[in-house]
Amino acid sequence: PFLAHAYDFFRPVGSMVSWNPVVWEQWSLPKHNFILWLAVLGRLRTRDRLQFLPIDPTCAFCRCEEETHAHLFFSCNWTGCLWAKIKSWLRIGRRMLSLNSALRGLNSKRSNVEFRMRRVSLAITVYLIWEERNKRVFDATSRGVDIMVGCSPWLTGDCILLLSLAIGCPVSLPSPRPVIHGQSLHTMAWLCMVQLYSSWLLLGLSSSRHGGSQASLFDRLMLSLHGCAVSAWLLGFVQISC
Repeated sequence: PFLAHAYDFFRPVGSMVSWNPVVWEQWSLPKHNFILWLAVLGRLRTRDRLQFLPIDPTCAFCRCEEETHAHLFFSCNWTGCLWAKIKSWLRIGRRMLSLNSALRGLNSKRSNVEFRMRRVSLAITVYLIWEERNKRVFDATSRGVDIMVGCSPWLTGDCILLLSLAIGCPVSLPSPRPVIHGQSLHTMAWLCMVQLYSSWLLLGLSSSRHGGSQASLFDRLMLSLHGCAVSAWLLGFVQISC
């Protein structure tokens, strides 16, 4: 009891925040969750928080307004365009013009494939925006929205594609699809688990959609082949190129 009280004293438990299910979506990669969490708290090192340094406070994307969390997610024309493309792919009808509105729109007690996919996409988008911002600031390199999306395995990989197919709305992916290079074994294992788990969910959706008829056998066969291909890819026995 003493240790428990001491632990509670040094680490008190606060009230549950409403955005917790969105920020800490279990299907997202941990690094995506972490950057989204910092963005929600307003703790990213945006230029408005670095005024003690002799730096240009304007946004690295539009070069017009001051770089703040609100501007970066998603008031800026560049980041807003990126988020609009992703919403269009995922058939998100709500406007969600800011990060707070996106958190409210994606905060639902439902945990089906559709909502989990959309939460994953928000975390990926915030991560990519911050990554691209840092490249522009520190590496003096820049990419357009279409180029960045086309080169990102997180937005064009089989993970997002499979999840989008689970709700019956195929994603219009850029062509040609990129080859995924240099991903660690941990990253590939994470993607594999997400893919296989979503495959099992899709089996249930397909069966209920077809009323358990023979039409779902094709879905089962394709998903089984997909799972085998991903497992072989993970173990290094085959190379999947696009």
